[in-house]
Amino acid sequence: MTTENNLVDYGIYMDHKNAFIISLPHGVQEALLEEDTEQFKASDIEGSTDQSRQLHVQNRENEFLKKFCKAIMGKIEHPNNILIFGPSSSKFELQKEIQENKSLKNTSEEIKVTDTLSKEEATRFVGEHYNRSASI
Repeated sequence: MTTENNLVDYGIYMDHKNAFIISLPHGVQEALLEEDTEQFKASDIEGSTDQSRQLHVQNRENEFLKKFCKAIMGKIEHPNNILIFGPSSSKFELQKEIQENKSLKNTSEEIKVTDTLSKEEATRFVGEHYNRSASI
């Protein structure tokens, strides 16, 4: 839904493999795949103890998630509201990144936990969410 001043309402679906950026009335604008970027595994780090290997992998995964969230944020323009949803816990990292971004300080964000959804189901979910919000 486009609002006054050309602000856009977005829905961002995140699961363990995908992120769909949905704007109304345009539908899915961008589909990002986490698996398209380099993933790090404990077996990639040779010559370290299990504990240090695990810590290194966790740090690399956190770094990757932050980059993925920043890539998502780079795809949204003139946001009014952002609905972040899906089964993945990474949606909470995206919310944190949005809240810390000074250029998005007037953007309202909301989180909803859902099951795994297809692009079509995610688009319908966003449409129903904002249509419900408009009628309240």
